[in-house]
Amino acid sequence: MESAAISSQALPAGTRLEEFVIERVLGSGGFGITYLAKDTSLGRQVVIKENLPVQFCFRDTHSLTVSPRHSHGEDAENFQWSLENFSKEAAMLASLDHRGIVRVLRSFQAFGTAYFVMPFVEGMTFEDLIRDGQEKNGTFSEEEFHGFLTRVLKALSYLHDRGIYHRDIKPGNLLITHEGIPVLIDFGSARQRLSERSMTVVESAGYTPFEQLQSRGNVGPWSDLYALGGTLVKAITGETLPKANDRVFDDPWQALADREELLSVFSPRFLQSLDRALALHPRDRWQDAGEWLEALSAPATDEPPAERSSPVTSPTSVVLPERAIGRPSDPQPGEEREFDLTNFTKIQMCWIPPGGFLMGSPKDELGRTKDETQHQVKISQGFWMGKYPVTQRQWEAVMGNRPSYYGHSLLENLLEDSEGKVVWKGLPVEQVTWYDICGNDKRMGGFLGQANAKSPRGFAFDLPTGAEWEYACRAGTTGSYAGDLDSMAWYSQNSRHQTHQVGEKSSNDWGLHDMHGNVWEWCSDWNGAYTKTEAVDPQGPVTGFIRVIRGGAWISDCNGCRSANRHGFGPEASARYLGFRLVLRSKIG
Repeated sequence: MESAAISSQALPAGTRLEEFVIERVLGSGGFGITYLAKDTSLGRQVVIKENLPVQFCFRDTHSLTVSPRHSHGEDAENFQWSLENFSKEAAMLASLDHRGIVRVLRSFQAFGTAYFVMPFVEGMTFEDLIRDGQEKNGTFSEEEFHGFLTRVLKALSYLHDRGIYHRDIKPGNLLITHEGIPVLIDFGSARQRLSERSMTVVESAGYTPFEQLQSRGNVGPWSDLYALGGTLVKAITGETLPKANDRVFDDPWQALADREELLSVFSPRFLQSLDRALALHPRDRWQDAGEWLEALSAPATDEPPAERSSPVTSPTSVVLPERAIGRPSDPQPGEEREFDLTNFTKIQMCWIPPGGFLMGSPKDELGRTKDETQHQVKISQGFWMGKYPVTQRQWEAVMGNRPSYYGHSLLENLLEDSEGKVVWKGLPVEQVTWYDICGNDKRMGGFLGQANAKSPRGFAFDLPTGAEWEYACRAGTTGSYAGDLDSMAWYSQNSRHQTHQVGEKSSNDWGLHDMHGNVWEWCSDWNGAYTKTEAVDPQGPVTGFIRVIRGGAWISDCNGCRSANRHGFGPEASARYLGFRLVLRSKIG
C-alpha cells in the first residue's frame, strides 16, 4: 500500500530540479523515491534520491511541494528530523571513496524536501541476477561466490572502519556493474534512525538481523555481515532466510554445511563461513569483515568435490617501463607481461618470438580448402600478442559501449588471485566489425585509434596479420591443433551454442588461450591466394573485398578450428561469433 501511495506522489517526467530533468521513477518505498534524471549541464544520466517519508508528509500534486501531514506537532517534528538525517546521509556518502560503494555527487533542497544525486551506473541488481540465473537454470560456482564475497567484504571493511553501517544489505541493494563489480546502494542508516524515532519497524525479511529490530539493539559490523550471509543464501539455495523473530525460540533454519546437496557443490569451509555469519546471536558471528576475509583467504584444509571446477589463478605478470617492451633478446617465448590498455584497464600479452614456419596445410589434411597452399614464411620481428581475445569489459573500457550479446553471469568477472588482484577474464567481445576495430585502413579510428592514444611510446596496438596469427597459433607445432581440441577449444561439439569465458580452456605452448574456437578473430589483411614461394612478413593483398578471420568459433566444427583454416567477411560484417585479438608491435619496421 505504501509503495502505491508513494508512487502516485512521484515527480512527473519532465520536472526540473536545479540542472536536472526527471526522466522516470526507478524505485520507491516508504521513505523516499529514486529517479533517473538527465544532467543538462553535463549531458549525462544521473540517479536522484528524494526524501519523502509518507508516514509524516505528502506531496501537493499541483505545486509539487512536499509538506508534513500536520503543520504542528509530531508529524512536523519527524519530517524536519527526516530532512536533517537525509542530508547527513548524503554528506556521509559524499565523504566515501570506494568503487564498491555508491558515490554522492551533490545534495540540495527543492519542493520543500531534500535530494541527493548519484552517478547512473549501468548494471543489474544482484536480485535480478539471481532471478535471471534461476530462470535459465544457471548456477554460480564457489569461485564466483568467493570473488563476489571478497569484493563486498572489502567495501564493508572500508565502511565499518569509519563507523558506518549499511543496515539494509539484501540482493536488491547490491548493484552488479557491467564490469562485474558489486556496489552497495540504498543505505538503510537514515531509515533505521527514522524508524527508531517513529517506533516503526523497518525490516527486510530474511536479511535484517534481530538486533536491528530492537530499539537499543547491539548493532555493529556483525549486523551487516548477517545480512550479507542472507544475501548469499538467496543466491545459493533460492530460499530466503526466515525472519529473525521466527528464529529466536525454535529456529527452523538448517545450517548450510549440514545439507548434503550443497556439500556436493561447495566446500564445507565455504558453507561453514556462511553459517557463522548467519548465527542468531551477534557474539557467535564474524565480528568484522576483516575476520571473515582472513578466514576465506586461509589455506584450505578440505578437498573440494571432484566435480567442482578448480579456482582460476592469475598468471604472473609485471608492468615494465616502456624501454623494456619489444626487446626480442629478453623475453622467452610465451613469457607474459601486462600493459596498459587504458588508464584503468590492463591487457595480458604473451611474447611471440621471431622465427619461421610452414604456413598452410598439406593436401591430405582433413577439411583442407584450396587456398591453403603450403609455403615457408619468416616472421622477422617478435611481437606481443593478447593472451586472450579482447573481452567485453576491455572493449567497453576503451569505447564506452558494449555492443555484444550479454547473457552470462557477471560474477564470472570477480575471481581474484591470492594477493587480492582481480583476474579480469570475462566473455570475448563479439558483434564488432573490422571497421569498428580499425576505423579506416590507417588505423586512425575505432578501437585501435582509441587504444593507441594510450599505448607505449614507439609502439602500437594492432590486429595480427594472417601469417602472424597462424604462426602464434601453431606455437612451434605442425599439426591441425596444438594439442587436443576438446581441451583447447569451445566449438560446436561442446559450446552449448554460446560464447564462453576466455581462458577456460588450456593454452598453447606460447601461453595463448582460445586460439581455436570460441570466436573467430579478425586479422588485418585482405583475403587472397597464397604464394608458392617463401615470404617474409607477408601482409596479404593491397586491396580486396574480404578481410581474413581465423580460428573458428563456438559454431564451428573441428575442421573450422584448424590452425591453417582461413575464412573471411566483408569489413562491415558483424556476428555473435566474431571477435578479435590484439598484438603490440614497434611502429618502426
